[in-house]
Amino acid sequence: MINGLNSKTQVNRVLRTKDVIKAFELNSTQKKAFEKINAISITHIIDTSTTSLSATDLVSRIVVYNIVASEIQYDLLSVIYKNTGGKCIFVVDVNSELQLIVENYTTNQPIDISINKPNDLQHLYSIILSHVLQLRLRDTESFVQLLDRKKEIDKLNREISKIQNKMHSSHQSKTKIALHSQLQITQSQLREKKE
Repeated sequence: MINGLNSKTQVNRVLRTKDVIKAFELNSTQKKAFEKINAISITHIIDTSTTSLSATDLVSRIVVYNIVASEIQYDLLSVIYKNTGGKCIFVVDVNSELQLIVENYTTNQPIDISINKPNDLQHLYSIILSHVLQLRLRDTESFVQLLDRKKEIDKLNREISKIQNKMHSSHQSKTKIALHSQLQITQSQLREKKE
């Protein structure tokens, strides 16, 4: 059940606007954002009743939404995500270009899950998320750890940009040498996080 929607009977049916507004308790701003969505439907509910994968404390079910829209409404997606009662995967058709959105990260690359056989719902979600993030899922790494690693990678990339900007603006050779050393260390840390 998705807060006010009988999700079992709603699979592969376009959800009515008034049902979505009521179920996800949209405010007036979110209702305006919803107007940019042409259609929304639940395409899959992956849980212990629909698959042989076991649930975990972090992932009890995964709901896959298909959305046709003129532009992506991230605020609206976060409201849907919070009210789903599980993890969400959004397949969004924006002007005939498909995009996959998981945890506010986006890709337009197709996913092949057959490479890794998931052993539970959390592992399946981690595999999908690792593909979207374009990071290799490490052995025994959960999706929470994967998200943390992605945040660290983003932070290191910002740090590298700052160091490079300082190097280009500095006129003293001692400062440039120190910054170059710092840059090499940070780039090494980034490589380790990406592996």
